[in-house]
Amino acid sequence: MSYLSLPRIKQHLNIENDVFNEDAYLHHLADVAQEAVEKHINQPLKGLEDSNGDIPKPLEHAMLLYIGDLYQSRESNVYGVAVNRVPFAYEYLCALYKNYGGEIGGEQ
Repeated sequence: MSYLSLPRIKQHLNIENDVFNEDAYLHHLADVAQEAVEKHINQPLKGLEDSNGDIPKPLEHAMLLYIGDLYQSRESNVYGVAVNRVPFAYEYLCALYKNYGGEIGGEQ
């Protein structure tokens, strides 16, 4: 979880008092989100770092959106709940940095 801090993730998820101590789970979700975004944009995030080691804010937010989805929907099926999707949010943010030249890292 090198790009998102645990306090930032908790802020995004509105976790104020972590009575269930889900830190390890949140670290796991951050790792999953980072790998998913890298696969989605077909390039490692490391290559997009600025001189401070930060990645673009839209990609940080895409990871937070992905973490939020995984955190709220821990199972593949949800019963008795209406779900409305925020159109294009995650996909749009990732598309800003997508490498259309081939496989991850630009290697073909």
